[in-house]
Amino acid sequence: MSSLINKKTNQILAQNVVTAHRFFSRVKGLMGKEDFPSSSAFWILPCTGGIHTFFMKFSIDVIFVNPSLKITAVFKNIAPWKIVHPGLFSKTYSVFELKSPALETSQLQTGDQLYVGY
Repeated sequence: MSSLINKKTNQILAQNVVTAHRFFSRVKGLMGKEDFPSSSAFWILPCTGGIHTFFMKFSIDVIFVNPSLKITAVFKNIAPWKIVHPGLFSKTYSVFELKSPALETSQLQTGDQLYVGY
């Protein structure tokens, strides 16, 4: 089980990272799930565009990152039935989705370096 860590602050953002790198798992994402553990992050890669929360049953916090896992955008408390795009010039490669309010007290900023590992 790997963790998601902000290297700038050494804060553990999630204790379990679930990876979606196959087409179907990326498309399905968290849609239709009744719940998702607050200690987990769902990592969609690649994900160069935006994300949506259609058919989701809970709000999520989202961290967009570039290929080296530097944060390009952060969005908190995205309700179901929304579309989120990191911006035209963000150079986003993948995205981490966490159940809100996972990032409520975090001090994440664009440019922070993340780490996925043990």
